[in-house]
Amino acid sequence: MIVNSLGASTDTASVDVLGAALVGLALVQGVLAGLSYFVTARFGQKAAHRLRAQMIQRILGLPSRVVNHGDGGDLMVRATTDVGRVTGVLGNAIPEILVATVQVVLTFVFLVLLSPILAGVAVVGMLGIAVVTRWYLRRATPAYLAQAGAYAKLAESLQSTIAGARTAEMYELQLVRRAEGDRLRSHARGATLRTLWLRSVLFPVVDSSYVVALVLVLLVGAGLYLGGVVELGTLVAALLYVRQVSGPFDTVLLSLESLQSGIASFARVEGLGNEVPTSEPATQEPRGTAIRIDAVRFAYDGGPEVIRGVTLDIEPGASVAIVGGSGAGKTTLARLIAGLERPDAGSVTVGGASTFALPSETARSLIALVTQEQYIFNDTIRTNVLVARRSADDGEIRRALKVVGADWVDDLPEGLDTVVGSAHGMSGAHAQQLALARVALADPAAVVLDEATSLLDPTSARQVERALGALLAGRTVIAIAHRLSTAEDARSIIMMDDGVVVEAGTHDELLGRQGPYARLWRSWHLDP
Repeated sequence: MIVNSLGASTDTASVDVLGAALVGLALVQGVLAGLSYFVTARFGQKAAHRLRAQMIQRILGLPSRVVNHGDGGDLMVRATTDVGRVTGVLGNAIPEILVATVQVVLTFVFLVLLSPILAGVAVVGMLGIAVVTRWYLRRATPAYLAQAGAYAKLAESLQSTIAGARTAEMYELQLVRRAEGDRLRSHARGATLRTLWLRSVLFPVVDSSYVVALVLVLLVGAGLYLGGVVELGTLVAALLYVRQVSGPFDTVLLSLESLQSGIASFARVEGLGNEVPTSEPATQEPRGTAIRIDAVRFAYDGGPEVIRGVTLDIEPGASVAIVGGSGAGKTTLARLIAGLERPDAGSVTVGGASTFALPSETARSLIALVTQEQYIFNDTIRTNVLVARRSADDGEIRRALKVVGADWVDDLPEGLDTVVGSAHGMSGAHAQQLALARVALADPAAVVLDEATSLLDPTSARQVERALGALLAGRTVIAIAHRLSTAEDARSIIMMDDGVVVEAGTHDELLGRQGPYARLWRSWHLDP
């Protein structure tokens, strides 16, 4: 209209009015764009917050098999890089895409209202964008998934190299580790170049399509103008619209690249859900605390069977030691009893209810697994003990600490509010006492001990063993005995070999039979 007004007369009053209206519309557009971006960004930040919370829940809900035997680097990358990329997309890319998409749609609507013919010409000129975008989308997500996986493996390798640097030096494995790192870096670089190649095709085609559309509109519009079909102002406005649409289009496509990376990361984050098995509903409430292991078979992730048809009955208050050579299946059986693994066949029950299907609160009140690797969080003593039962008060916490001999807590200046953990120089004995205090607070009917003191020095081990003695009074005790001195004090001994039970009885009975246990006992006592 401004162009047509200038061509029709020399009066600038109408032009001033139209110019003022144009400025007003630009201001309104800016306000609406800012408001829409604020609303969508706020939605994105809320969604990102929910995703972070869900990620933490999923990590905490991972079965121990995934945590212990999975790829630590991959899990770390998912929890940090992938979550960060997804939250960035939710907080920034999606709002930008929504705002820019509205601008593109409105621009084409105005172009159609201005001249349907020129709008159709512009669409034809931009068909290359639709074709190349479709080509890009079909290849982008797999490529970004491969890139994320490659960098996860590289992170795992770097983590292992850093943690085992001294071991690598001792056994002169530097060249091996360096070669492994070079191979993974090359793989990650190749995956990155793949995504870069996709972008190097997408963006040039898009930029060329803008030029093609602009040239076509100019040529066709000029012909229509000369033929009197459209006015000069219509042609100029159409050219401006076609030129203007490239800005929001670029925003959409640039954000689309981020979105594809985010989708790949989101798929990896969501993939953690596949690692969490669907809980088995408990078929019945536990009645009593008798533990029954019935024809149990188990293998790790499709490997050879570690437990092969084991059947045991453990009465309440029993003291049982499970012994055997390395690889006999002792620790795996302990994890099955504690409900940390699900049998492939057979069942493990306490009071008639499956240990794997028990709700966590119920499971903690019935069976506790104590190992030498009990994690102490960098937090207060109170918080570290409360993980066993969050409803406990300070009096109950102090009684649990007293039971395990952790009287040293009372001598600390801040008492239960003292911050402890690996970052605060806590000794192994004190850390293990806090771990046992958790067990005392949970007050389980049965305790499964998997060499809870084997990593401690003799003095610390004696302190913890005294704490164990006080804690285990009157409870069912199942001790995984890697040292036969532990088994000697048990009232019943189970001898395992290659995943099966080969002998059972008291220490004296098994020695008298001159079987596998007696041979193991003699080899253990053989003088060097």
